[in-house]
Amino acid sequence: MLMNAFDVKDYQVQGPEWLATERFDISAKVPANITKEQFGLMIQKLLAGRFQMTYHHESREQAVYALVVAKGGSKLKAPDANDAGGGPGAMAVMGGGHLQARKIVAAGIASMLSTFVDRPVIDETGLTGFYQFTLNWAPEGASDASSGPTIYAAIQQELGLRLEPRKMLRKMLLDHVIIDHIEKVPTAN
Repeated sequence: MLMNAFDVKDYQVQGPEWLATERFDISAKVPANITKEQFGLMIQKLLAGRFQMTYHHESREQAVYALVVAKGGSKLKAPDANDAGGGPGAMAVMGGGHLQARKIVAAGIASMLSTFVDRPVIDETGLTGFYQFTLNWAPEGASDASSGPTIYAAIQQELGLRLEPRKMLRKMLLDHVIIDHIEKVPTAN
């Protein structure tokens, strides 16, 4: 909810440890034709009212991964012929450790991968055009190695790309949401 409320990734939210583990059922009505920004503001208001949440924003340096072409070259494929024309690309996440995308640019791949790793991913592949791919990896915390490679290994094996950590010179300022106070038990209706 916090990521939707503030349009950030999980690594951009700092608060009590229980935020990562506690789950809540929330039932609310959302007006028709609402924008993403309006929806985020509605969630912020809900969290402030029901959980007495207070927060502030900070710009912090954030280490990044650079998405680069691995040795041996890219294994990305051009979209199918019926995807070559107009219309938006698509992505589908099917269960833990499976990602498919079609008609997507390299910067879009980097953005999608940011969702599954611990820091932002920036595109430094130099690749142009549209691509399609399927990526399979063992979700974090999988019980054994036979369930598949890590996401980092899968990116290299299946896409011919790799994530390269960038040190101090490649850090960037990123908005972080700092939860100053939040109640673990929400107020009743």
